[in-house]
Amino acid sequence: MSTPRVLAFPSGAEAAAALAEHLIRRLDQAIAQHGRASLALAGGSTPGALYQVLAARYGRWSGWSKLSLLLGDERCVPENHAESTQALIAGKLETAIPGAKLLRAIPGELRSEVADAAQAAALAAAYSAAVGAVLEGRGIDVVLLGMGEDGHTASWFPGPAAPEGPTLYVPVVAPRTSPIPHRITLTKSALVAADVVIGFVTGAKKQARLAQALSGDRSIPFGDLIAARPVEIWADRAASENTMSTNRSDIAVVGLGVMGASLALNMADKGFRVSLYNRSRDKTDELIAGYAHKDRLTGTYDLKGLVESLAPPRKILMMLKAGAPVDDMIGQLSALLSPGDVLIDGGNEFFPNTERRAAEAQKRGIQYVGMGVSGGEEGARHGPSMMPGGAKEAWAAVSPILTKIAAQVSDGPCVTYIGAGGSGHYVKMVHNGIEYGDMQLISEIYDLLKNVGGLDNAALSKTFSEWNKTELESFLIEITSRVFKQKDAETGKDLVDVILDRASMKGTGSWTVEQGAQLGAPIPTIASAVDARVLSSLRAARIEGASRLRGPRPMLIAPELVSALVADARAALYAAKVVSYAQGMSMLRQASDKYGWGLDLVEIARIWKGGCIIRARLLGDIQAALKEPRAREGNLLFSSAFSAALADREAAWRRTLVRAIEAGLAMPALSTSLAYYDTLRRERVPANLIQAQRDLFGAHTYERLDREGSFHTEWGT
Repeated sequence: MSTPRVLAFPSGAEAAAALAEHLIRRLDQAIAQHGRASLALAGGSTPGALYQVLAARYGRWSGWSKLSLLLGDERCVPENHAESTQALIAGKLETAIPGAKLLRAIPGELRSEVADAAQAAALAAAYSAAVGAVLEGRGIDVVLLGMGEDGHTASWFPGPAAPEGPTLYVPVVAPRTSPIPHRITLTKSALVAADVVIGFVTGAKKQARLAQALSGDRSIPFGDLIAARPVEIWADRAASENTMSTNRSDIAVVGLGVMGASLALNMADKGFRVSLYNRSRDKTDELIAGYAHKDRLTGTYDLKGLVESLAPPRKILMMLKAGAPVDDMIGQLSALLSPGDVLIDGGNEFFPNTERRAAEAQKRGIQYVGMGVSGGEEGARHGPSMMPGGAKEAWAAVSPILTKIAAQVSDGPCVTYIGAGGSGHYVKMVHNGIEYGDMQLISEIYDLLKNVGGLDNAALSKTFSEWNKTELESFLIEITSRVFKQKDAETGKDLVDVILDRASMKGTGSWTVEQGAQLGAPIPTIASAVDARVLSSLRAARIEGASRLRGPRPMLIAPELVSALVADARAALYAAKVVSYAQGMSMLRQASDKYGWGLDLVEIARIWKGGCIIRARLLGDIQAALKEPRAREGNLLFSSAFSAALADREAAWRRTLVRAIEAGLAMPALSTSLAYYDTLRRERVPANLIQAQRDLFGAHTYERLDREGSFHTEWGT
């Protein structure tokens, strides 16, 4: 028996919307390959609802003129009869969509009741010949079927043998309860030969029959078809509830490092059954042994066993080191997966790799998701922020799990569908860039308060703890306060003072800077934070420079000036943090425009409010500000709230930087944030001189203020 792909949606309307998009994508693929496509359609109210969605959303699809619409089955009635499949398709699609044409090809034959089986046979033979001429020896590209409450599909009813014959269509006789006895329907062999067969099933009354069909019961036609060939089943929850085997897992996690193990346990906590796979068996066994609800975890020790343990469509979350290990795992899994299965990469991957993998997976019918995950071990275990991008259909399959395990804030779970391709990993990359900037800004303020203000670690902890009750409230401010209280177990000293001043990084910050430059998106706060980490790694050079390079040394200010310094530092930190977020949001907007992702910046700000490393009270204000067009389409700083907030703080911001410069303290992120702000405040900047220089030494031309065009000057000596 083939394994059916079952996609369940909260409602029939949501299932119809997702299926309509899927149908168009499938048909586009067929048209790209063959120049034309064929689609056989069923009758009934459930498919009829789908046809309405197709007409409403895809009426202008360019493929209609290259598509042959075929009858999956037909009652032998006049063509305008209420029970006619032809009448349904004509009413929902032909009359609504220019270019949509149903293959009738049997003029007059359906205009009167067929009195006997012989006439039905003639009708089936004639329609078979017409369809055969269209197909030119190929199978039908896509067949859409419904399922009746008795388990029948098309006009293949329980009881009689499967409809077969030498032609594509055969005559059948409906059960006695039907007022229309004579029909024609696609043969079982024609259905088996079709490229894709889709069953669209909705309603609680069909739940029992669908479960029966999925269990392998061949006594009902839908079950017999599932046993004979792969069938995609799109259903609402009313029809699909309790149809999957209870001993199959909902999802698998491959890679049980800190993040993978934490996410697996988070899923199990929420009641999901999770299959586990890791290269070393010990990690799998240890994770299960230490977990209370062992029945929710299934250890697997080879990839074939992992795939077989999953309920279709199979959903596999890979938590692996970025790069070659992910490509290797995809290669191994692809040979075992079926069309419609979902592969999720939850690591920090460079987005072009995700774009490539998504395109390769689509060719095999596998739905690929590149998903950023933020929150560290604690977030992954109890509720991260997640940024999934890729196939929209895959989001429909995994969202019931992801929305449950995500961090929860007042306006919903901290996860949302980001967009196509590598958009999810791109958004996570920029998130990490903002994180770099935020951490650097905090470290610069720490440097100032310690070396100019004279605050010891206890005072620093108290200050940051107090700030965490203000507009600066955030995860990073909270943990900074905790850092200053931690003692070193070996020496008894404050741990922060024995940690080497050399900051490491894993690459996402560098990727952000590189992509910002390629995009033409200025992100100086993030770039300076990356540079600061690189400079921190030059410890030997800094030790030598401390004795060779001249400049001021930090001196403590008078005690009575400390409170003013702390107040100014708080204002400066807030202003610079806003600028850092503004740079990240502008970069996301530009990337969305370039790659056609349609990123929803308001939603992105919302899902960052909980679970992730950069979660902060500030994000609620950013979410509100981005609803203003001038902030969303221009710059976050242009919002009424933030332009006023920075105006109130810019004097303190400048005083803070003057204090640091006079003390010889480097403030790369704080100073470039102010430079970004000041540059945006100026109508005219000195770039006119740069353009003049470029034209003089390289004839690169320049533009003028007083007229359009490009100009070159023969510069004098």
